[in-house]
Amino acid sequence: MPLPCRNFGLRYLRAYNGGTVFEPWMEAALKAVDEAPFNRADVIAATDGLTSISAAACDAWQLRRAERSMRAYGILLGTREGAYALASIADAVLTIDNLQDDMPILQTIFAI
Repeated sequence: MPLPCRNFGLRYLRAYNGGTVFEPWMEAALKAVDEAPFNRADVIAATDGLTSISAAACDAWQLRRAERSMRAYGILLGTREGAYALASIADAVLTIDNLQDDMPILQTIFAI
């Protein structure tokens, strides 16, 4: 008998006041993954990407991704700066320079 389909925790985190700091949302995502009853969580980060990620945060992220079969996707909005930092924690990074011209990217994002 198949299990009923349930949403086990869609989480949304946002930050304001300038600067892009990944560690707080990464910690929140890891906490949500740890509290989830199942593995294979998907994490999607949309950002302007202007950041750096500490080695400790990146190591903790990669360890948990391996332990829990977590997948991560990054979406860079309006720039390609920071692509290297985002790629260090994501399975795939998509860039959106202009929402009107990026239908193939948007279709990929919504297919995930």
